[in-house]
Amino acid sequence: MGRKPILARLPEYFTTTEPAATRCMAILLEEPALREATLSWLTEETGVELNHVVNFGAERVNAAGTRPDIEGLDSEGLPFLMVEAKFGAGLTQKQVENYLRDQIGRLGELATEAVMLLVVPSPRKAAAEMTLEAARQVISEELGSPPQGHTASWNDVVTVWRQALKEAPNTADSLLADVLQFKALCNVLGGKVLDPFSGLQKTTEWRGRLEDYLSIVDAATKRLTPKGARLSGVTNQGAFLGMRYFPAEYDNGPGKGSAAAIGVHEDFADAGQGPIWMRFNRKTGGFNEILRRLRSSEFRNQLVEDDRALWLPLGVNASLADIDLINDIVRQAEAVRDLLRQP
Repeated sequence: MGRKPILARLPEYFTTTEPAATRCMAILLEEPALREATLSWLTEETGVELNHVVNFGAERVNAAGTRPDIEGLDSEGLPFLMVEAKFGAGLTQKQVENYLRDQIGRLGELATEAVMLLVVPSPRKAAAEMTLEAARQVISEELGSPPQGHTASWNDVVTVWRQALKEAPNTADSLLADVLQFKALCNVLGGKVLDPFSGLQKTTEWRGRLEDYLSIVDAATKRLTPKGARLSGVTNQGAFLGMRYFPAEYDNGPGKGSAAAIGVHEDFADAGQGPIWMRFNRKTGGFNEILRRLRSSEFRNQLVEDDRALWLPLGVNASLADIDLINDIVRQAEAVRDLLRQP
């Protein structure tokens, strides 16, 4: 009986395709050629010798409550390699800190001989690197020297594997065929990830990615709408495109709500002031107090006022992509709402 293709072994995962990729990765890492190539590559990248890793476990729930996508274990079941892999799902610093704590808790002094690996689409690599290093810094101050860290793209992993199999046969039931299927899956899932907006938001070239900006606004404003609350529709109001209202969180008295909106302002963007803006309409509840607070806050030098509204730009971080950028837009809007929530 011939080799069963890798994706045919995972039919139950294809209702949620992101776990399918990480499960594929775990299965392929059990192949001796790919395991050896991966561990050698990580040793070159981190300086940590990992040849004592002999098998891989996927989504194991540990005593600390963590569940990394993949663990590389030695013969005694110790996690000298932890892998967290993402496409579009969020990755938080706290999540990475918990993995590092778990490794240290299980390895003790041997933790410095271990590696924490993050695997993300290429557009998210810079943000993941910052998250990993920030987490390692926290753990270093809390517990001492943490495991080494490395961030890679899915393409990096596939490149290592293809190089390891460069002399291997490419038949329908070969290991190389499995790797090529895995590469195709990664290309499909990675293709859904929005690239960073590096250098675009300050020029008229921003219009070439208008749909992507609108997608970011849509996702961010959904997050800013409380669970269970009615989601406002998306509308265009003059030059303010794809805008959606959500609660501003200023307490204007019983039954007197206040609202904000986020959208893409094409006039501001054309003027090089950035495309994504937060707006407070002068008709919203408590506008005068909202205006007073913002004028006396750290945001005062960014405010733009006209006869209908108060505007505040939300920065587009050129190093962030997709969910990481959405999180950052939400973070900026929440900083404004935190000011308005104060008594």
